[in-house]
Amino acid sequence: MRCKSRRQNTAEIKCPMCKRLGEAIHYLVVKTVVKKEVEAMVINEEYYTCRNNDCQVIIYNHDHNRVFLIQDINLSADFNGVTKDSTKTCGGSCGNGCQK
Repeated sequence: MRCKSRRQNTAEIKCPMCKRLGEAIHYLVVKTVVKKEVEAMVINEEYYTCRNNDCQVIIYNHDHNRVFLIQDINLSADFNGVTKDSTKTCGGSCGNGCQK
């Protein structure tokens, strides 16, 4: 199962830097992987991960006014579906927007 955006199809939400398609991620996952210095910027809204390994953007929101770069991520955090190489599942944290 993959997370499906409630606002728009995730295919419509592109990375602000590389313009590749993003994948939806729950804001609570974002809170667990960003550094403490930027954690207050994470609010209850939809976020997306950039899957392009050559891009500096890791996570961004729908309006692109919250963008987290590689240097904003706590590299010792459990990425569980946030890293560019993994396949994430909803695991119950996506609310009611899961699809098979």
